[in-house]
This record gives sequence, structure tokens and C-alpha cells, in this order.
Amino acid sequence: MSGLYPLSVDIIPILEDNYSYLATYAPGYAFLIDPADPPLVLAHLQSLPTPPIITHILTTHKHWDHAGGNLKIVETLNPTQPSDPITVVCGSLDSHPSTTLPCFNSDVINLPGGHVVKCVHTPAHTKGHMCYLVDSAEPKVVFTGDCMFKGGCGKLFEGSPSEMTTSLLRLTSLPPQTLVYPGHEYTVSNLEFAFWALPDSSFIEGALEEARKIREEGKPTVPSTVEYERMGNPFVIAAAGGGGGEGGGWGRILREGEEVGGDELLGKVREAKDKGMHKR
Repeated sequence: MSGLYPLSVDIIPILEDNYSYLATYAPGYAFLIDPADPPLVLAHLQSLPTPPIITHILTTHKHWDHAGGNLKIVETLNPTQPSDPITVVCGSLDSHPSTTLPCFNSDVINLPGGHVVKCVHTPAHTKGHMCYLVDSAEPKVVFTGDCMFKGGCGKLFEGSPSEMTTSLLRLTSLPPQTLVYPGHEYTVSNLEFAFWALPDSSFIEGALEEARKIREEGKPTVPSTVEYERMGNPFVIAAAGGGGGEGGGWGRILREGEEVGGDELLGKVREAKDKGMHKR
């Protein structure tokens, strides 16, 4: 939407390989995504010339490395902003003690200043996993937690290949330039698997080389884009029923002559990744 304050996103590396995010959506106002390491997140806030008021914590899912810092953040910041208590948002099917606003698919969060966040239910990693789409930003921005990574997807702890297929297609139906901020720095390992699975893909080959260079420099490989995921994410390609596109097919995963699509194909690709077949 034109005329709105430009959304800015700070990437906060936490824990071993997680990312939390600080999204400033109006002068002096911001929300946090998955602030699971309170000391690091609070230190980042204090490093800013003028720390913003945190109006919301948007929690992608209930796992400790995403939701585990919510209570400490609230306990620390609420006394400093008594007129603006933090709203903690989490999917209604992912019960967490810190939640003050359970959300459902397509719920809308209207932020002060005009920005709009849409809740996108993306089950499979957990039943209540939520992604958060800042639909008003230009370009749009989506925080994908452990549903869709750069070049990969989350493990199916509480869902099926069918659910993950639906979740990934829901995310990748967004405009191609949409910025994607995932919950972990898994890009190199994801693309190593992707290139093993689709060895004829020049796009994946180039993406892997680029990701390795970025990580060697100690920088994050995120954000991604929806267009990037459509071209370089084997789980998205499988979800769309693709035969690998210019990647040539799934000869290292499917038996000769075996034809599967959509849900079943994604399940086989996920199984191959979980078994570490690309490392043998």
C-alpha cells in the first residue's frame, strides 16, 4: 500500500542456527518474530539509537526454539511500556502459555499506522503452525518459521505430506517478489540436498555456490523470495507436481518408471532428506 511507513526487518541470529526478526512498521513501533533467545533479542533492541515499542510477538509455532522466549520478553518489556502491553500471537492449535491472542487462518492483525498482517495456517511441522504475511508491505513480506526454509521445508512432526503440500502451495501462491524470512539458517545443507536430488538444475547449482560464499563471509542467506523457492526448493517443486523442471527429474529418489505427483512425491522427497540419502 502506498503511503505507509516502509517496513524494515532486522535479522537477529539466535541460538545455534535460528533467526528471530524485528520488524519496524511505524516510527517507534515494531513487532518481534520468534524471540526465543531473550538476552540476544533484548541486546539488539538496546543497541538501537531509540528502541521501538514492541506491540506484538508473532509466534510461528510452539517449539521452544521459537516460543521459548516469549514470557521473558513480555516480563522484561511490559513494565517499560505500560501503555502498550505486548500482544502475543500464536496459532490456535499450538497451545503455548505465553499466548494472549490465539489466531486462525486468514485472521488479520491491523497494526497502528496502517500495516496489515495476515495469519496463514501452514500445518505439518506442527498442527498449529502459522506464517505471518505483511500484506501491506511493498514488496510483501512473509515470515515462514519452520514451514518453508530457503531451499527446504520443515520435518513433518505433526502432519502429513498432503498438509505440507498444501502449506507450501499456499505460501508460493504469493507474488514472486514476496520476501521470505524463515526460522533457521539451513540454506547450504538444504541446497546440497536439492542439488543431489535435482543434479541437472543449473539454478540450484548456482544458488548453492552463492549460499556457500555468503556463509563463508559470516552473513545470513536470508531473505529468500517466492520466485527463488519456486525454482530452487525441491519440496516446492514436488508440491507443485513438478518433474524437476530444468533439473531433469527425480531419478535418485524414484524407481525407474515410477510416476507419482504432488503429495506422494513430496513425501518421498522428505523421506530421502530425513534418511540423509544425499550423504551416502
